[in-house]
Amino acid sequence: ASGAKNLFDQAFSILERIDDTDHPEVAKIFMILGNASLSIGDTLRAKAILERALLITEHAYSREHSATAKTLANLGLVYLQLRDTKKAK
Repeated sequence: ASGAKNLFDQAFSILERIDDTDHPEVAKIFMILGNASLSIGDTLRAKAILERALLITEHAYSREHSATAKTLANLGLVYLQLRDTKKAK
């Protein structure tokens, strides 16, 4: 898992240096990194990354777009892991 975490950290570092961090493609990568963080048990990091992806998708598309819905669903999984059932709904 540490090798995977290093790769996730590298990808995140690259994203931080991209000028256009509000681009929908960046949100897709954040979604992947957030889900990967959740998979390796780093729930708080997953939450922070997916919340950032949500801001981008809402800004780039709308609250009613399918990309936003996917991000919300993934964020819901994070809240379930955190035992925050109110936010998961």
